[in-house]
Amino acid sequence: GGLPTMVFARRLLLPRAVAAFGGGAALASFAASGALASRTAECKTEGTPWSKVKEDLAALYEDEDALNPSVDAADGAKGGGGYVAPMMVRLAWHSAGSFSAKDGSGGTEGGTIRFEPEINHGGNAGLCHALKLLEPIKSKYPAASWADLIVCAGAVAIESMGGPVIGFRPGRSDAPKPNVAPASDKRFTPDDRLPDGALGAAHLRDVFYRMGFDDREIVALSGAHAVGRCHTDRSGFWGPWKYGENAFSNEYYTFLLEKTWTPKTTHGAPSAHCPVAGSWKGPMQYEAPMSRAPRLHFGCTSPRLTSAALRMHLGCTSNALRMHFACTSDAPRMQHLLAPRMHLGCTSTAL
Repeated sequence: GGLPTMVFARRLLLPRAVAAFGGGAALASFAASGALASRTAECKTEGTPWSKVKEDLAALYEDEDALNPSVDAADGAKGGGGYVAPMMVRLAWHSAGSFSAKDGSGGTEGGTIRFEPEINHGGNAGLCHALKLLEPIKSKYPAASWADLIVCAGAVAIESMGGPVIGFRPGRSDAPKPNVAPASDKRFTPDDRLPDGALGAAHLRDVFYRMGFDDREIVALSGAHAVGRCHTDRSGFWGPWKYGENAFSNEYYTFLLEKTWTPKTTHGAPSAHCPVAGSWKGPMQYEAPMSRAPRLHFGCTSPRLTSAALRMHLGCTSNALRMHFACTSDAPRMQHLLAPRMHLGCTSTAL
């Protein structure tokens, strides 16, 4: 990225993100979020006790009554939509992920994700539930901007799931509610800024290069799939990528390489009332043969997603799958990197 803000993000936060997650991704989005805050003209931090805000956010993530509604039956977790903390990571990332390094448009400034049409963009499906859960906290701390609260919510969510503490820098201002999003206002971005899970490596590069990230950082960002799950009423896909969708870990990478992935053809478990599982009607995705199978989706039709097939799909060279992100750690919460082992999504044998 040519902008000083992106350089700032990479130097200060991205290396820590990669080390902490073994490729842990969502952190880099907050790096971008914090960096983009430096262009904020109006600061709304006076009178906001951010330590108290963080305590309230942490309490929200532990609240058994806080729901993430979805049509999916996610093992009865949080209203069918999975846990709340991963949804807040997604909210913060999607707020930051609209940024363009080419013209400075998009990003967290203005908190525009809470407005139509942005909240109704396809990639933001279901995030209205996250905003609704934040409304009581915003009302309690009126001096805090929505833009700051969204980013802070994501950072606290990572910590609450066992990830590292992410430095939070307030100072973003809120855009006024528009009657119509004017094309000349760079705070309101079109519905093509976020990654589409059904598309391949070329699409990912288009999206992330626009934000100023390189291939290695794309891989690190992909590690955010270690938390949360897919929803049929949002992306169209279904299920988590690993066990413990509310735990910050590097299992996304280890499962990606160690498991055998086959196309998903059935949906739902057999029961006394329905002895045969139903057929899968959603988009093409892969699953691993485990009792609680993680899910993987790619825009290709290979019968098995082995390491070799993955290299072909991502357009990597034959030696590109280095064990760099699929590391192991003796720390209880996998917060440091002991044995770098893998590179994905790259075009060079050495990064």
